Amino acid sequence: MWVHFYALAMEKVQQEWSTYSIGNRNFQELDKRFRN
Repeated sequence: MWVHFYALAMEKVQQEWSTYSIGNRNFQELDKRFRN
């Protein structure tokens, strides 16, 4: 029971983290473009 819940939580965290890091990378690219 707990293991299953933990696995689901970790999966969600990984999804959130990947979307966050992709968004962060895109933001950095935009920032570079505006500065130059």
